[in-house]
Amino acid sequence: MDYKELFLQYIKNEKNFSKNTLIAYRNDLSQFHDYLNRKLANFVYKDIDYPVLREWVMMLMSMDMSNRTVCRKIGTIRKFFKFLMREEVIDQNPADLLDRPKLPKKLPTFVAEDKMEVVGEKDFFNDSNLVVKDINNLGVLEEKELSTEKKFEISRDRLVVELLYQTGIRRAELCGLMLKDLDFPKMQILIRGKGDKERLVPILSGLREIFEDYLVARKNLFGDFGGIGSYAKDGEYVFLSNTGKNIYPKLVYRIVHKYLAKVTTMKKKSPHVLRHSFATHLLNNGADLVSIKDLMGHADLGATQLYTHVEFKELVKIFKRAHPRAEK
Repeated sequence: MDYKELFLQYIKNEKNFSKNTLIAYRNDLSQFHDYLNRKLANFVYKDIDYPVLREWVMMLMSMDMSNRTVCRKIGTIRKFFKFLMREEVIDQNPADLLDRPKLPKKLPTFVAEDKMEVVGEKDFFNDSNLVVKDINNLGVLEEKELSTEKKFEISRDRLVVELLYQTGIRRAELCGLMLKDLDFPKMQILIRGKGDKERLVPILSGLREIFEDYLVARKNLFGDFGGIGSYAKDGEYVFLSNTGKNIYPKLVYRIVHKYLAKVTTMKKKSPHVLRHSFATHLLNNGADLVSIKDLMGHADLGATQLYTHVEFKELVKIFKRAHPRAEK
């Protein structure tokens, strides 16, 4: 019996793991089984003990993998052996004895509040009512209104950046947002997070106006919320690409990177940086951790507590700048 495939079906159907997580687990298990086949010919899972697993971990460490990658692979094997125990294939879980390599505490990267204020200005994205200047056939400079396609692109890009920053949702959650999830009368949107867990996220009046501007531009380009031709089935999604298909993660990344590059020289300019900025700015302005946890869709408070280190770091700067005994 192929317990590897049974395990992957289990975490897909019963645990609702994401597609990317399933791919990572499959790769980890394939690599692990390749090692077992080389180490133990015709092995059975009961033959695998702690020394075998420890040697596998040492092999991973010798391959110059990052500690974070090794930790993930150990986590995969732990879950796999736990599944084998559930299926009564083994009596004990040797993977429980494995120690994970220590990970350095990595503070989240975020954009400063004053920089995000610049991003929040309407003209930052170029107002869709602006005109462009061009030289006609007679060599005379004349003004032309932006095309319908350009107006759509500008309004969409603005909404992508503002939605990520004002709500703290994940990139995948933005890509999966559907028209039926928008509730403007109640000033809220429904978000489907990891494991298909749903949560309601409030929106501000300014964000609602950005939504409405985008939906008008989208209707002008694609009609009544339908895509183009065979892509019409994607019309129920909020965000579309320039071709009418549902927006995809790489496009979201390019949009965010493009506009953050205008206000910061930080190396990381990803959608997740806006999620970090959302949490950090809320915390620095008095929001409590439990509320931030619920808004972000964290499973437990531990993930949210990471942002307290960012707040403390800012407090240290203020302290050193303000205390009379501090070095100026």
